Amino acid sequence: ITLRSILTDPLIGPLMGIVFVLLAGFGLVFPILPLFARSFGVGNDGAGLLIATFGFARLFGDLIAGTIVDRRGERWTAIVGMGFLAVCSTATGAAPNFVAAVVLWGLAGVGSAIIFASLFSYILKAAPSEGVARTLSIFFGAFNIGVIAGGAAGGFIADAFGLEAPLF
Repeated sequence: ITLRSILTDPLIGPLMGIVFVLLAGFGLVFPILPLFARSFGVGNDGAGLLIATFGFARLFGDLIAGTIVDRRGERWTAIVGMGFLAVCSTATGAAPNFVAAVVLWGLAGVGSAIIFASLFSYILKAAPSEGVARTLSIFFGAFNIGVIAGGAAGGFIADAFGLEAPLF
């Protein structure tokens, strides 16, 4: 199985683009999170809390995501998860105080976990059995390239439009 056959597969190729875009969005946000947290008047401990909250919430979200995917299916779960992540991320950018930002960013982490459980489940079902590992390696390549591309752009966007801009 080749890179080209994976990317041109109508069941798999578009998913790689979705993963890239999702992680580019995360990459946009990642460089500004400590500065965004500090804009609420908190110290480095508060910045660390904001960042850790997303990861902790993803961990919790991972525990419930499989059940949701099994009950509702990959497509429904991915769409709802993306919508939930978008709403929570945008609301984080508009948060009136640090506590609200932490709660909303944590909820965004749950949405992220649910999205990736659905995408991963889909790949395991849709990829040809002889190419699952190769497909997953491309999936995680799109994941990492998205973070890198988004991270490079996030600082420029925040500098031009404000710390909240990447969250929107």
